[in-house]
Amino acid sequence: MKNNVLSKISSGLLFLFISLMQFYVFSSGSLQPSYITGLAFVLVMFVSTGAVVQTSQPIKLFYAYVGYAALVDLFYAFLLQSEDFLGSTLYMIYNLLLFTALIAYFQRNTDKLQSSVVLPSFLALVLLVSFYFTGIGRYDFRPRYNGFFNDPNQMAHFALCIMCVIWLVGTSNKVKYVAFALTLIICVVSASRSSLLGLSIALIGITWYMYREVSSSSKFIQNVSKLTFVIVLSALVYYLFTSGALTKIQAVSYLLDRTAEINVSQQSDGRGFTQALDNWGYMFFGAGKGRPDRFGMPGEIHSNWIGTLFYYGLPGLFFVVFFLFSMIRKLPLPLILISLSPLLYGFTTYGLRTPVFYLYAAALFIRSNQSNTRCR
Repeated sequence: MKNNVLSKISSGLLFLFISLMQFYVFSSGSLQPSYITGLAFVLVMFVSTGAVVQTSQPIKLFYAYVGYAALVDLFYAFLLQSEDFLGSTLYMIYNLLLFTALIAYFQRNTDKLQSSVVLPSFLALVLLVSFYFTGIGRYDFRPRYNGFFNDPNQMAHFALCIMCVIWLVGTSNKVKYVAFALTLIICVVSASRSSLLGLSIALIGITWYMYREVSSSSKFIQNVSKLTFVIVLSALVYYLFTSGALTKIQAVSYLLDRTAEINVSQQSDGRGFTQALDNWGYMFFGAGKGRPDRFGMPGEIHSNWIGTLFYYGLPGLFFVVFFLFSMIRKLPLPLILISLSPLLYGFTTYGLRTPVFYLYAAALFIRSNQSNTRCR
């Protein structure tokens, strides 16, 4: 009876955690409301099940990464007598606990994933798009829309990760396709150039997935699918030209203009790439994630991969890359391509700190460990 009650509580907390992730009340790097809910979920999972998970290669690699990164940060915290490094360590410990609790939940509640994970994920995308079209939310970097996030890039990264979660653990193709369409809208209105990489590879994967689905169905179903597609497309075009919604597509023009105006040298300086390369010696064992003023950086390095290499050296990058590769390689090709979207996005933006990335990683883990790995 007690375990049944705790199971329901954990499902409710997970639903709430996913629903609240898009609401940033405080500045980036600060504790957000969703983090409190996530911590409550972790505590309930540890109380109810001990959050015990079956040890496997991905989990060992992730634990090794967190352990090594924490050692590097603590080393520089003591060496430079700076607390600036401790924030990164606390975030990693939080994300490690969250990742472990999510896997434990996924393994024990496979029958609840559609209601406690896929549903709030889908509703989060629907809500975010609804906010945009109804004028709710912020334009802190006008004309770029950022909803209730602190930055448009945060919003785009969130959408890509949530879309992948839906594709990895969802069972409804309709929900998956709509989730991609919603993510496309979110990325366009965010005007995030980084998201174009993720969207491109995801679109290839989804096209390949659709081809496999159609080729494996009967001729009758193929014809019905084609007819349905034509009807829906016609209705969409009619709506765009009669509702005035085309005025919103100014966001597309702005995104393309931003992409065409990329100044590689300026971007490298602003994202910390140049400074990292100028201090390449730290890439062997890591410089720690803190005190960027040591290297004349404006802030953190805006890249998952360059950032990890610089902050935690070759060992850190090895652990992270093989942690993700050990899961992605087990997926069917279409899902591999779709799952790469947040990782390609990460070449020019740092997103390893955000909890939504570890929800995505947990979905990767559970999907890659299913005995039947073909696309549903």
